[in-house]
Formats: sequence, structure tokens, C-alpha cells
Amino acid sequence: MKYSVFVKPKSKKESIEMIGSNKIIAKINALPTKGEANLKLLEALAKYFKVPKSNIKILSGHKSKNKVIEILES
Repeated sequence: MKYSVFVKPKSKKESIEMIGSNKIIAKINALPTKGEANLKLLEALAKYFKVPKSNIKILSGHKSKNKVIEILES
């Protein structure tokens, strides 16, 4: 399933919030440098959806706060 994700890096508290059926707001406590925030995002989404990190792919927005991700259900 594909989701539209808005990432808020450098947050004090990490959280994942579903808005509607396919929109997510993700607060991540990593800096947006060298892909650190993307890695933390994958970890947080894997924990939230209870799937392995390898089942989550960033389709677009690797260097943007707005991303499109795909989660493969296992």
C-alpha cells in the first residue's frame, strides 16, 4: 500500500500519526543530513505497522519532507 508522508525532523518526541486512510505525519528526532532522518523514518514506520524495515520503500522524496512510501504487507 502507498502512503503520503510528511516528515518533521528534529522533533523532541518521535511519533507516527495517521491522517485519513493514506496520509501520515511522522515526527522523527534525527537530523535531515546524510539520510539519518530517512533511516529513522523507516524504523519508526516498521515499528508502527509491525513489518520488517525491508518491506518499506521510499518511492519519492528522498531529500524532501514530503515523501511517498510503499509498505509491503507480509
